[in-house]
Amino acid sequence: MNWLRHELRCGAWEFISYRNRTIGANAHEAKYAQSNADFINKLEIALKECYETEYWLEILYRVNSMDDVTYKGLLNKSGVIRRKLIASITTVKNKKG
Repeated sequence: MNWLRHELRCGAWEFISYRNRTIGANAHEAKYAQSNADFINKLEIALKECYETEYWLEILYRVNSMDDVTYKGLLNKSGVIRRKLIASITTVKNKKG
């Protein structure tokens, strides 16, 4: 069981690291979108990655791979990013009429 917990921790941290890079990459690519639909698509991909990151943070917290302060801090930062993505997507969708 300790082996499985170790593998889960390592895999989850790698997954979070990858997801954080893809959130930033998609948000950056959205700046150069070819259309509003392309912009929305890129931000929606980033939003999905953000939700997945929050899921993996919860997994790491539940297997005692991070303390309460770290978990809440990272979850809060992820929430800020998520809300900004949602606000940007909503703004563009509302402008489309």
